[in-house]
Amino acid sequence: MKRILLIFCLFIGLTSVSAQTKQNPWSIGIHAGSEQYNGEIENQFFNFFDHHNGFAGLSASRYLSPHLDVGLDLTLGDIKFTSTGESNRRYRFNMNQANLHLQYNFFNYNDVKLRPFVFAGIGMIAFDGEGENQSNLTLPAAGLGVNYKLNEQVSIRYQNTLLVSDGDEIDNRTDESGNDMFLQTSIGLAAVIKSTSDLDRDGVADKNDECPETELGMKVDKKGCAIDLDLDGIPNERDKCPSDPGFEYTNGCPDSDNDSIPNADDPCPNIAGSVNGCPDSDGDGVADIDDKCPNEAGLENLSGCPEEAIVEEGKRMGVFEYNELPLENQALVVLDENGNPVDTIYTDDEGRFEFTALEADQNYSLRPINLDGDPSAVEIYLTDDSGNRRDAEETEDGKFVFTAPKDQVADKKQPKEEVKKEPKSEKKEVPSDGTIPADLLADINFDSESFNIKIKYYDQLNRLAAALNKQSDINITLFAYADSTGPADYNQRLTDNRADRVKRYLVKKGVSASRIDAMGKGEESPIATNLTQEGRAQNRRVEIRLKD
Repeated sequence: MKRILLIFCLFIGLTSVSAQTKQNPWSIGIHAGSEQYNGEIENQFFNFFDHHNGFAGLSASRYLSPHLDVGLDLTLGDIKFTSTGESNRRYRFNMNQANLHLQYNFFNYNDVKLRPFVFAGIGMIAFDGEGENQSNLTLPAAGLGVNYKLNEQVSIRYQNTLLVSDGDEIDNRTDESGNDMFLQTSIGLAAVIKSTSDLDRDGVADKNDECPETELGMKVDKKGCAIDLDLDGIPNERDKCPSDPGFEYTNGCPDSDNDSIPNADDPCPNIAGSVNGCPDSDGDGVADIDDKCPNEAGLENLSGCPEEAIVEEGKRMGVFEYNELPLENQALVVLDENGNPVDTIYTDDEGRFEFTALEADQNYSLRPINLDGDPSAVEIYLTDDSGNRRDAEETEDGKFVFTAPKDQVADKKQPKEEVKKEPKSEKKEVPSDGTIPADLLADINFDSESFNIKIKYYDQLNRLAAALNKQSDINITLFAYADSTGPADYNQRLTDNRADRVKRYLVKKGVSASRIDAMGKGEESPIATNLTQEGRAQNRRVEIRLKD
């Protein structure tokens, strides 16, 4: 037994961590256990407490396929049994056996830790004792067992082996009940012998492996290289497009325009771009295909157009006015070119309104609803941001269709009555230092609960930005105010947004943000009464002040 243990330990030392495969087909083992007799005298099978017949042995197996091995078991032990009756004779023999068998494993070696198996074959038993020597064939030598994998090299093996002898003389009984049988129950260790170098453990020996550093777990071909159907250098396991050549940075998918966006996810697969794979000519973060102002930087919520965009060729936005006053809070329905209502808008106290949601290349109609007065006395016309009048063609059904503006200012239709201007803050005439004109420092007024800059202030802010860009040593402070309508905390947030909106407008025009301080003052410091509509209109303002 000591010799067997020494041999096994030597083999363990010579092996390395490697699964039993085609390249490393050999495994050896050591085992020990109990063997029992079943014949004419008695049946000892599975009676381990009364019959202590020990044995030890060596085993070897060779890999044939993922589920088949051929194995050899060698054992040295003894067998004892006692007859009853008249002779009352005790038998004791040395029992040595060898069997060669084919073993079927239910699972692949690398898939599970617990791997049951069955086997069957042919063997030889040699008996020696009490002056008798006898050898018998065993047919079959069969059994079952299970291997528990401790690591890639060593497994614990439990096994039951049934040996059916072709003789019936060892117990000196030869009646018709059958030949003598023996059952071996054993437990032991088995270890894989590394015989072939396979550094990437892909099942192809290094000497035959054209890709000796294949990633662990990759399926490989006969040459040891990862399977790559589209020959793009990305193995199928990592290739999201295994049938189409691609790139590593797109996980194996094609990228025709080389913008790092796979064609399948690229709305513009043939044109490189920075916004989801599409070009963005003006760099405003809105792709050209979705940008209604592709050559001018704008805002995403305005489809890529700047806040100051106005109607061009009858498109996008504009200001419409009644010329009959007073027409405060009159309702107009906006209809698209198919006559479907799009929105309802209301005039202010001077009969004016702003509408900014027009789509490109469409004609729109405006029609009064429940007009208090004679509809025929109402004239509707379009003005640009400078107050220049644009013509509106009246249709037979009384609608007003706004189309592309004419190059010249129309003077055929003038307002019947001069339009009143929105009251301005008395503080608009702010003293300047001579470099920034006072009219550029006039207050910017806002509609109630709004922080959108009105189109009519764009010219003032554009000229202010130009002046500041020329005078780089001049800085400004923006103070934003609200009327007393609404809660104080709401008005504070509203004025924060008003100040920020004017600052952002100037920054977009080239003024450095570090030169502008923006402060929301809430409803404090009114310059007019909050008891009237006119006074509240003056209090909704942003004051522009030069820093000392």
